[in-house]
Amino acid sequence: MDELKSLLAVGDSLVFGMRKDIFSSVRLINHGVPGDETVDVINRLDPLLEINADVVLILVGINDFLRNRKRMIIRDDKTIVKNIVAIGQAFLNRMPSRLVMVASLLPVSEHPKYVTLSDIGPANKAINHLNDLLKIEVRHTKMAYLNLNRGLSIEDRLGVQYTVDGIHLSPKGYILIHELMNEDLMGSHA
Repeated sequence: MDELKSLLAVGDSLVFGMRKDIFSSVRLINHGVPGDETVDVINRLDPLLEINADVVLILVGINDFLRNRKRMIIRDDKTIVKNIVAIGQAFLNRMPSRLVMVASLLPVSEHPKYVTLSDIGPANKAINHLNDLLKIEVRHTKMAYLNLNRGLSIEDRLGVQYTVDGIHLSPKGYILIHELMNEDLMGSHA
């Protein structure tokens, strides 16, 4: 892609937190809803499919994952992956020439200052497994897989400098997402 002019970001609070000043080189159309799970995005998808953007970024799934770990919902990894891929495929079906990027789920920080996360167990190993499944499924489509963990993960944990609470990103985290997207768009990272 020569130049990214518009980005439709779809997902949960991790998308909601994307700020226009950080993504200032592009027209950011932010459709992140805090608390959304993959099924919530699917349920609000129809009007989003009508939005014209050069690139669609899908970043969703962590709420499904965390709530499943806490036994608040029962949705296995394969179902989470299936839902994420279905969201991306819906965008491709509507406009096949559009680039759809499916982002990896971010690890959580297991830093002691984020004690509220201690009850989810060894989450990052399981998140890595889910991302492996997601990457495989996305490769069987015309979508692009955006591996956010290659920059935001330090020793399989969300770097403390990239988070405000162990899950949500700081401005530094969003700056890094913007850089990783640009790298992938310019073809420098496969």
